Amino acid sequence: DGRFYDNQATRTLRGSDIIPNMISDSNGTPVSTVLETKFYEVGNPGSWKRFGALKLQVDEGDFFVSYKLDLGEKNSEWISLGTFTPNSMRKPLPSKGNEGYRISLKITSNSRDAIARLSGVMLT
Repeated sequence: DGRFYDNQATRTLRGSDIIPNMISDSNGTPVSTVLETKFYEVGNPGSWKRFGALKLQVDEGDFFVSYKLDLGEKNSEWISLGTFTPNSMRKPLPSKGNEGYRISLKITSNSRDAIARLSGVMLT
């Protein structure tokens, strides 16, 4: 599926989709996965919350996860939770870095030899 810019006299194809089975670009260079979520308002956005644990449903490969918290007037730095694999259990957030109004996740994968597949995120 190509993309076109609106309001052009001629419709010129611009870019394309990255399909799920593509682990390298057209030059053979591995493509890293980086997913950064918006801030999630679990419940009332104006209430201070204690976030307990995170579990990723990983089908294949491995994913490195970090999170940051909305602390009101500023955001925390990214806090590492480590690597999640298909056999990973739920990981508790550190007790000194688990409170705030909202939470955002950064999920990355740098698998060179396999396609990494993630099918769910559960926050408790």
